[in-house]
Amino acid sequence: MRIFDIALFIVLTLSIVLLGWHSGRHTTNAADYTHASGRVPGFVVGLSIFASYCSSISYLGYVSASYASNWNQFVFTLTIPIAGIIAARWFVPFYRRQNSVSAYSYLQFRFGRWARVYASLCYLFTQICRMATILYLLALPMKIVFNVDLSLIIVLTGLATLGFSLRGGMRTVIWIEALQGLILIVGAIVCLWVISESLPGGFSQVLRTGWNTGKFSLGSFGFSPSESTFWVCLLYGIFTNLNNFGVDQGYTQRYHAAPNLHEARVSAVLGSFLPLPVNSLLFLIGTAIFTYYYCFPSAAPEQLSDDSIFPHFLYNHMPTGLFGLMLTCIFCAGMSTIATSITSSATLIMEDFLLPMRSKKHRELQYKKDFDHITQANLEEHRAIVRYNEKVSQTVNRNKMKMLRSSSVVIAVLGIFMALAFQLFESRALDAWWRLASLFSGGVLGLFLLGMSSRAQRPQAVVATVAGVLVLVFIAFQSSILGSFGLSPVFHNNLAIVLSTTVILLVGWLLSLRLAPSKRKAH
Repeated sequence: MRIFDIALFIVLTLSIVLLGWHSGRHTTNAADYTHASGRVPGFVVGLSIFASYCSSISYLGYVSASYASNWNQFVFTLTIPIAGIIAARWFVPFYRRQNSVSAYSYLQFRFGRWARVYASLCYLFTQICRMATILYLLALPMKIVFNVDLSLIIVLTGLATLGFSLRGGMRTVIWIEALQGLILIVGAIVCLWVISESLPGGFSQVLRTGWNTGKFSLGSFGFSPSESTFWVCLLYGIFTNLNNFGVDQGYTQRYHAAPNLHEARVSAVLGSFLPLPVNSLLFLIGTAIFTYYYCFPSAAPEQLSDDSIFPHFLYNHMPTGLFGLMLTCIFCAGMSTIATSITSSATLIMEDFLLPMRSKKHRELQYKKDFDHITQANLEEHRAIVRYNEKVSQTVNRNKMKMLRSSSVVIAVLGIFMALAFQLFESRALDAWWRLASLFSGGVLGLFLLGMSSRAQRPQAVVATVAGVLVLVFIAFQSSILGSFGLSPVFHNNLAIVLSTTVILLVGWLLSLRLAPSKRKAH
């Protein structure tokens, strides 16, 4: 057991957690908890977006993907800056104009209450799946280091991250994520440098071996929709990243944390461009590990899953001290993303579900209207109104904080339970996450684009959404459906978000065109 590295990991991780706990004392109201009251510099918000994006899914998943296969999944990364630019140009100012911190309040305005609930539920399911994937991947290196049951590590990690999130909400999460983002960048650079130095030919050998063995391939350029070709990954990346930066609550909530529109746009652009070089480093690390075992085949592990390759390599081949640093990087990457998922999901539950019910139940909590002009005659009554309104404000804030924290607990527990079930997946965690994310997020992007680009109203949106959901269900179960007829799957699972979004747009647009003439006649 590497005592010094374990001690270093514990000290660094506890320091970050304690720093987050300490900074959480500044979170005094629901606005601080949900969007830091709009007082965080844009570059800090951008670093937090990057850190949340570069979770342990990336830190372990991308390394294992490039080690086991090639750079096909790097095509997904190439589309992130495109989505960031589009978000900065159109989506950021759009959300800054909204009165609600919920990304899906717009859908209620356009299509009715059902659309907001549908989008919120899709987001919540997506975040639970994301938390489960991250908790599972975080547990892998911990199991190798501490030789403890995987389930125990998942539970302890989930509970520790929950405590970190409950204390300070989004205000603390953003600042700690920015710090963790810097640690991630340094860790990736150091790791690649150390692996390259351990090879006879240095970094140039990584490039030569990777090129000769086809590791740098971006995938087939064929047009088969059932395989993970370059074009399938490209389409998946464009639609998924547009969904992330354009309609994902975890991102749009951060846009409100910046003090003004310009800073919010800076955060979107910075957060979308940083993953490009960092993910390049992660894919290079996977290729470098492949090169190492290619040069020293006797050192290659046997009967080890692809997701465990990187932790195993770090534990057995990384110098003392650097292993502890890399372990901290992986853990911090996961912690930051889980904290974001918990906080954003709790915000959504409060805004879209609990507050609408509470507003009907607590009608007595109304602010009294004050006098337009304060005179000596009404001074005492003015002071009484001020005191009353302050009490109402405190009561409302206490109720909101209770909603936020209780919702955080529920979401975290669900994520932990799903992570425990995640151990049953036979495929790589990154592949499983991509399938789940595509399944749960497909219809939401289509609804947003339909509302922003057409005249479609509630009936057309309902029909279009049903059509999009049917497409999602077909793609999810196409193996069973087509297999009963002796046929092979037609579409790759990653195309679910692409096809469902396209179907919702086309069906809704065509139906709205058909009804447009009748509306003109009515006028």
